[in-house]
Amino acid sequence: MNLIFLALSSLLILLNIAGLGLLLRRLTPHHALAKAVAVVGACLLLFFVEHFVGLGRLYGGWPATTAAAAFACWRQRALLRQHWRAELAFGLAFAYAFAWRFLFPNIDPSSERLTDLYFIANYLPGERLPPLDHWLPPYRFDFYYAFQHYAAALLGRLFGLDSGTTYNFAFCVTVGLIVSTAWFAVGQFCRRRAARLLVLFAFVLGSTGVAPLVHFLFAAAPAAATASGEPPPGLDITMWRSTRFVGSADADINTAFGRALFPAREATATRVPLDLPLETFSYLVFLGDYHPPLGSFLLLVIALSCIGVLEHQPADRFAQAALVGTVPLMLITNAWVFPLQAALVLGWLAYRGWRRLAPDWKALGIAGATGFALCYPALTGLAAQSLSPAIRLVPAAAHTPWRGFLALHWPLLGLLLLSQLQRATRKPALVLCLLWGGLLLLSELVYVDDIYGGQYERFNTVLKWWGWIYAGALLTLGAINGGGDSRLARYGSALVMLLVGAYSIDAARLWWWQPKPAIGQFQGHGWLTANAANRDMLNYLAAAAPGIVLDRNDKGSYSRSSAFALFAGKPALLGWADHEWLWRGSPAHVRLLADEVSAFYSGSLPDSLAWLLQHDVRYVVWQAEDNQFAPAAFSAIAQQIGSRYGWQPFQVTGDYRIGLWIRRPPN
Repeated sequence: MNLIFLALSSLLILLNIAGLGLLLRRLTPHHALAKAVAVVGACLLLFFVEHFVGLGRLYGGWPATTAAAAFACWRQRALLRQHWRAELAFGLAFAYAFAWRFLFPNIDPSSERLTDLYFIANYLPGERLPPLDHWLPPYRFDFYYAFQHYAAALLGRLFGLDSGTTYNFAFCVTVGLIVSTAWFAVGQFCRRRAARLLVLFAFVLGSTGVAPLVHFLFAAAPAAATASGEPPPGLDITMWRSTRFVGSADADINTAFGRALFPAREATATRVPLDLPLETFSYLVFLGDYHPPLGSFLLLVIALSCIGVLEHQPADRFAQAALVGTVPLMLITNAWVFPLQAALVLGWLAYRGWRRLAPDWKALGIAGATGFALCYPALTGLAAQSLSPAIRLVPAAAHTPWRGFLALHWPLLGLLLLSQLQRATRKPALVLCLLWGGLLLLSELVYVDDIYGGQYERFNTVLKWWGWIYAGALLTLGAINGGGDSRLARYGSALVMLLVGAYSIDAARLWWWQPKPAIGQFQGHGWLTANAANRDMLNYLAAAAPGIVLDRNDKGSYSRSSAFALFAGKPALLGWADHEWLWRGSPAHVRLLADEVSAFYSGSLPDSLAWLLQHDVRYVVWQAEDNQFAPAAFSAIAQQIGSRYGWQPFQVTGDYRIGLWIRRPPN
């Protein structure tokens, strides 16, 4: 039954997106671009509207939208047949992401997956924006650029999906749009199909320049499968090493060859090796985080598609408008990359000026003004809550070590050099070379000085910037080189794509060998509900009346705290305290509340009952871990709150208990 549900849901989603894309076909002949812009544009319009009036859950709307989409597809079936390759590209990319999420559907606290689930859960009720903060009620969620999470919630609201299933389907849709639009963008710069496939292969399945070196640098790299059929060890670590190499994985190099290339760097009192990650698109798909970098990749490939179209049709107003429209959208999707997206558009304008091709300033002005106007309601909240970090010069001791820099970025540098061998495409190649090379240089000259320091001083800046720059250079310069007139550039670029694509071997081995205990559980809580008592408690909580849920906050972040509340569709009294504290500008009351939660679960909080009622807590979770942290606290808590909270057990074995305290109405 689960497979039937997932298959039918996938077909309904694909049909609705196909119909939505056909809405813009009168404005542009480019099918893949129309689909991506239509999806993003529809979500943005509703995002604007819901800042004035909440539209509710929207469930029940899918029969109407599906019927309209089916009718549009039937009426324009000739058009769909004409552009079947674009639809196939989207379908295959959706299926690729679906395969990853089907085998590894867990939304757990090991990375930012639970954070992303929380973002989506905030928007699922469909109330007027900004919505209730499900990690800190009664505050509102108005401090984070979460447009892509709002878009995911729209999908869940339309089809009546729970938060975890919404997360996993939205992930598949976003990956489908990114890959199919990237395929179209590459096609605008390169007509050779083999070269286009190689570029897309490197983007979707490749990694950094470290990827072909990993197994020569680390003696503990996974070996072949044993005869007993046991999985090789450390597969996920190998995937991680390619992206988190500088300042992290490089400390574990343990081969003679590796130490010759990368001598160990000693930490001193004045210099700590910086953690400088480059997370590629392929790594994000493997990781499964529905985090803002995914949204910035989508806006990047839309912009590159528009630039590619304008190379062949310089007067195309739709492409010019869509290109400029990506700039304000980046502010509410991934604000870190906003200056880079703006630089991309400004670089295109400079290129047009060089070629003496004046853009359609009216179309650009209208698109830019409309985009900022639609984003403005969200920006007002973000501006009020933002921390306003400073832009600073990178200190001499904080620059990327040259060996590590070359190890990560040699594919980009190689593509930059090879692009200058082209004759027919010399001007666009030169502009793109200056753009990507200049942005990479900029990332070594300045950084955003947020609250992190020491080892993580530049962490957030390069994490957000390098992956975006790397993807842009790979797609554009790889395509130009692959489709150009220089044989050296063509074959050299093909070699680059194949070498970074070595990452796909490790990805395939992980996909095959990694244990899959929650396979097919698209709700994402298989890691939590493998315990039957947890499953029963979550089902009960999901069906129960609305109310605030309290559970232990044993760690400030990356813990299972709030998991029951989020999967049950209810707000938690406090989610990840460290994240809330960071995002809200370090308020003392968040730390105080975290301390009070800890004191409550230890049974030492004075007047626990009054404290629960003051915070309007309706459900108190007692899970398996609570029996270990404070085994004697259960009786104390029951005595303190028993007059207003009834105990609902789901497992009782001696002093080992799993269950809920549920608030009763006053007498």
